[in-house]
Amino acid sequence: MATKLELAEKSLSERIYYATDGTIGHVMTLIRKGATLAIEQDLDRLDLSILGVIYDKHLKHDKFFKKTDPFLGNKFELEAAYEQDSKFDETTGRRKRDSVKEVFRK
Repeated sequence: MATKLELAEKSLSERIYYATDGTIGHVMTLIRKGATLAIEQDLDRLDLSILGVIYDKHLKHDKFFKKTDPFLGNKFELEAAYEQDSKFDETTGRRKRDSVKEVFRK
């Protein structure tokens, strides 16, 4: 059985933040599509497995989301995840984004 977390729990909010880089459009995609899938599966709440499916299907393949799925497993440490992220900038505390030139070269 998948771990169920409340949306307001710090652990889940950190996972969502990491998965979406705080971009509201991506947060909404995760929540809306996750809620739709949960309803289709007759679940009464979102769980990590549902969010993982939505992340994998709709966000992971985006050019800014080449990182580990934060919805896998019961433990998630935001700081450790960013340390493993090659695009994390320790100076700003944010994820580095590709420049326009880099995006169009891909």
